[in-house]
Amino acid sequence: MSDKQLNYIIVILLGVLGIMLAFAYTNTKDFRKLTTDSGFDSSWDSGGSWDSGSSWDSGSSYGSSSGGSSSSTCEPGDSLCRIVVLIFAGGTLVAFIIIFSLMFLAVSKNEKKMESRIRDVNPGAIDLTEENINLIKKYGYEADNLPRICYNRYVDIQNAWASNDIDKAKDFLSNELYNTYKGEIAVMKAKGQRNEMNSFKFLLGYITNLIESNDTLTVEMKLAVECVDYLVDDKTNKLLRGHKGINHYVYDMTFVVSKSDSTDKCPNCSAPIESKGQTHKCEYCGSTIVRKSSSIVMTRKKMLSQS
Repeated sequence: MSDKQLNYIIVILLGVLGIMLAFAYTNTKDFRKLTTDSGFDSSWDSGGSWDSGSSWDSGSSYGSSSGGSSSSTCEPGDSLCRIVVLIFAGGTLVAFIIIFSLMFLAVSKNEKKMESRIRDVNPGAIDLTEENINLIKKYGYEADNLPRICYNRYVDIQNAWASNDIDKAKDFLSNELYNTYKGEIAVMKAKGQRNEMNSFKFLLGYITNLIESNDTLTVEMKLAVECVDYLVDDKTNKLLRGHKGINHYVYDMTFVVSKSDSTDKCPNCSAPIESKGQTHKCEYCGSTIVRKSSSIVMTRKKMLSQS
């Protein structure tokens, strides 16, 4: 659960609690209990004035049958009681609405800042013309949904990375990136470390370039995401670097969308690939070649900013 969601829940609960307390007090015999300042910060669980033999239950004027008591007692049906309680309840509700509105405006402001930041880092969003929209449709996707679909690929890759098992994402990576990540994970395993990443959230994404060549579509885009990202000891989960709070990243990414993958040569040394399986190790240069069953593959990821 994010901090913003937790704040929303707290505000809602406080608002509901305030209203419930206001209406609960309409059933009290002595309305002056509502206006007293004692007990709210010291006596809920103690043996203080609520449960003691103090003036609340004593024979003082608050509970006596003297003449002053009849004029100060406020029955539930008393119009003054109802007016005061309604004012209290209404004030609580108004305060709740104001606080919720301010929080909503703050979230909207932060989202606008993120949108401004991603465009300031490296502007260049292209206009999705009818030609561009049709080009993306040609490969089976909708232009409006493509950034979020690419974001899902990014999350799949990061989850595999966080589990120290990049093979789980081999279908979503180019051969070059797959080999790079595999080598980096081998180093982390040797050190007994793991990069914990979770709580991903899509913030913003837009296409900056489209290139079609040889039945493949190269999609360049900017992507802003939110996530938790820190380094831990793989056995003890002890925090080694970073923090467990929310991070905001802006990426420059490239994805390749293809209709089919008929790779029959090593992309590193161009040696022929004899195996027809999903994964094969080149007999000449030793590189791992992964044939893609996925139609969207990430080929480049560059971080532009972090906050």
